[in-house]
Amino acid sequence: TVIRAPFDGVVVERNVHTGHLVHSGASQQKPLFVVMRTDPVRVMIDVPEIDAVHVTPKTKVEIKIPSLPGSSHVGTITRSSWSLNETSRTMSAEVHLPNAETAWRPGQYVQAKLTTAEIENCLALPKSAIVVQDKETYCFTVNSDGKVVRLPISVGLQAGTDVEIREGLSGSEQV
Repeated sequence: TVIRAPFDGVVVERNVHTGHLVHSGASQQKPLFVVMRTDPVRVMIDVPEIDAVHVTPKTKVEIKIPSLPGSSHVGTITRSSWSLNETSRTMSAEVHLPNAETAWRPGQYVQAKLTTAEIENCLALPKSAIVVQDKETYCFTVNSDGKVVRLPISVGLQAGTDVEIREGLSGSEQV
C-alpha cells in the first residue's frame, strides 16, 4: 500500500518494513513513520527570564549554527509561550526560517542572538567601571585638575558587559 504525508518532507524514523504485520488502532506502540518538514525550519529558543519580558512576535533574532560555519540567518519571533517554565525560568519562543537548500537538519544546536532593545547614540560604560554602594551608583572620573572625582550616575539597559548611562555623564569625561 501507499501512505501519503499531507506535506513534503523527509522520513526521519521508520518503524515498519516490508512484510511486517501492522495492527490498526490503539494497539500500535510507535508510529509507522515519522516525516519531518524541512522547509521552513522551526527553531525553538529558551529565552532567559530577564529578556522574556521584552520579547514580542516582532523581536529580531539572528540564528547561527556552530556545525555550519558562516551560516547566519535573521528572522523574527513567530510565537512564544508567553509564560515561563517554572523549573528553568525560561520562556519558549519559536522562529520560522527558510531552508530551501535543506542545509539545516532536525536536532541541530543553534546559537540565537535576540535583539530585545535597541538604543542608538547612548553613552555606555563597561560594567567594571561602575560602582554600586549603599543603593548609590557612581563611577570615577578625572577632572581638569587631574584629580579623581566620584560622580553619581543613573544606569539603564545592560548588554553583555556594557551598561547604558542615562544620567550623570555628558560623554566628554575621562572615566
